[in-house]
Amino acid sequence: MRTNLDFDPEPSLFRSGGGWSGSVEGYFLAPETANYEFSIACCGTVTIALKGAEPFTYTGDGVFHSIEKSYLLEKGYHPVRIDFSLAAPGGHHNGMQLYVARGLGRQLPLAQFLFHGGENNAK
Repeated sequence: MRTNLDFDPEPSLFRSGGGWSGSVEGYFLAPETANYEFSIACCGTVTIALKGAEPFTYTGDGVFHSIEKSYLLEKGYHPVRIDFSLAAPGGHHNGMQLYVARGLGRQLPLAQFLFHGGENNAK
């Protein structure tokens, strides 16, 4: 059974210094060998680190904006770590949005491609 990583945890678990912070580790499933464009939109700092690739960091300085980065990935599971530190709640644009698109396809929520346990445990 596939188990997607949970990006909507109990906020009190991550509360730190007036904002939210934490990290999630798991595996990104590339259904086929292709370029994958990752998109981060947030009002804080988010880093996506795929094993063997340059980490992708975005710092929003309290303003909600987005940025994209493309990676050529082989078909299969890739270890990934996502670190985040978000602005304090209360504004109109708080939180983070993580998306991925294969090639020129439409963006889908990144959580649909993230799993615990890798190839042997994600099926």
